[in-house]
Amino acid sequence: MLDRISLVEFGFLLSISLSGWIFLGWRAVSQKQPLLRQTQSKVFPIGLFDIFLLILLWGGGQALGQLIFVWINGIPLAEFSPAKLSASQINNLTLTIKSCEAVGLLLAFAYLMARYRDRCGQFWTNGPWANVKIGLIAGLLILPWILLIHMVMAQLIPYQHGTLRSIQEDPSSYVVFIAWSSAVIYAPIAEEFFCRIGIQSWVRRIRLQSSNEEFSSIIAGGIYKKQDEQSDREDDVENNDDAPSNSKKLAEELDPATESISPMSAVAIIVTAGFFGFLHLGQGLALVPLFVMALALGYIFEKTRSLIPCIIVHFVLNAHSMLWATLRIYWDA
Repeated sequence: MLDRISLVEFGFLLSISLSGWIFLGWRAVSQKQPLLRQTQSKVFPIGLFDIFLLILLWGGGQALGQLIFVWINGIPLAEFSPAKLSASQINNLTLTIKSCEAVGLLLAFAYLMARYRDRCGQFWTNGPWANVKIGLIAGLLILPWILLIHMVMAQLIPYQHGTLRSIQEDPSSYVVFIAWSSAVIYAPIAEEFFCRIGIQSWVRRIRLQSSNEEFSSIIAGGIYKKQDEQSDREDDVENNDDAPSNSKKLAEELDPATESISPMSAVAIIVTAGFFGFLHLGQGLALVPLFVMALALGYIFEKTRSLIPCIIVHFVLNAHSMLWATLRIYWDA
């Protein structure tokens, strides 16, 4: 019975998605409008040093969480293995690790705010409600296709996930609450933060023929003079209605309705999608739909220059998966 309901729900989502894509295609052809208008914002000047520090804080939080769990439970570190833990222990381990990772996430955000305070506003462009709307619509457009790829991949290699295994073995309200909090709230925020602000923002800055000043900025972080002058010119054009003809020409070249994604931005999207897939190793062929999802999220971030729609899309996909996983557990019980 539940499988039939799931199939009907999938068909409903697929019909909505198809209708949305047909409308967007018609609008692109007839009205010459892009899928998403390009939002203008200053380049975020993150460097390789910043990336290393962010990953260190995040990975350090995970390692610290494991050490705390081992210490509390009196498990010898050499004998520690998640595969040997019970469902309740896995749940407590997840809670400990995610709590420590959350502290690392807050420290990473505080570091970026302290160093790049004038540029961090880039990640909240367009206003919150406009970004939430973009995220919800994009989630409906993407969700059924990700599910379809996932179903095909699961037929080849069964899907495996520690969070789902924990609620299957112990479907108590406490375990389910921790699993939902981790997968639906924490994961979208943390993964999008590190993937978009970290990897994607950094890779899109790289140029094959960089000056010494540019190369130093890419490694250490920060704005190099030429880049900052270009950003100031863009601000002058946007804020000056009486701009001279050469400024008006620059404004036309930067028209957000016609600007396409640069080759380096495309590379950044692909590289970040690969990094996103790497974060989910051990989940079978789920890497394939996750890679496709990450490509879509990278495109959304590049066009909107905001984390909010990416987090919303990620939230929609994870919440859908957790909903059906939880329903199946209680339905079978």
